[in-house]
Amino acid sequence: MKTTNTIWPQPTAVISILTLGLVGCSTLAMTALNVRTECQSTTSLTVTPPYVYLDKGGALVSGYLRTKPILGHAVTKAHLHVVVLDAKGNVLNETVSDVAGLPIRHDRFGGPERQRYSARVPLIPPSDGSIRVILHESSVRSQ
Repeated sequence: MKTTNTIWPQPTAVISILTLGLVGCSTLAMTALNVRTECQSTTSLTVTPPYVYLDKGGALVSGYLRTKPILGHAVTKAHLHVVVLDAKGNVLNETVSDVAGLPIRHDRFGGPERQRYSARVPLIPPSDGSIRVILHESSVRSQ
């Protein structure tokens, strides 16, 4: 009778590898901050309320730009001002972020035409403060 040597990992090794994988994945998850947000849209694009996450040395602000049905493809350049405000409305920080890839492409499946935006701000607003996202754009006609 001939026996073959099959290499099977020991159960403890499998458990150790799975535990290390789970610990590694849990460190990748971002912590959401409960911050009041405000958005200022334009005539052809709507800024969706952003998600705000804790980031190294500040916060990450991320959301979507959606086209309005009538003027959906008129935008060529845009930038966002992400403003951190205190409770009295004083500006604590202002970050300008370019929005790349405009115009927003037509979705061939009929879904919403949107593009993700994100910006890092170097500080977290106080508990009674807020974050305001303002969109500035220029159209093909104005160039």
